[in-house]
Amino acid sequence: ARVKVEIEWLKCLAAHDGFPQVPALSETALVLLDNIATDFDLQGAQRVKEFEATTNHDVKAVEYYVKEQIDKSGNSELAAIKEFVHFSCTSEDINNLAYGLMVKNSR
Repeated sequence: ARVKVEIEWLKCLAAHDGFPQVPALSETALVLLDNIATDFDLQGAQRVKEFEATTNHDVKAVEYYVKEQIDKSGNSELAAIKEFVHFSCTSEDINNLAYGLMVKNSR
């Protein structure tokens, strides 16, 4: 759920006129971002744990994972804004929303 929250936050920044550094995204870029969240699986979770082993920070590890997936996508539009993943967020922002999603999806 934390990967989904990070992705949705980046999409939100891109959709808002107040952040010219993060321009509106093409449909291709939006699909690629959505795929990062929907394709997250056990291998992705293991990769997050690898990042966490060096960062000692679970949410920072998720941020690094999302950025890595953006790099792997080869999309220059996303590469140009990848440093805005987690922009202006705290770990609690991400965790609180992720917990809410998990509860909602468990019903």
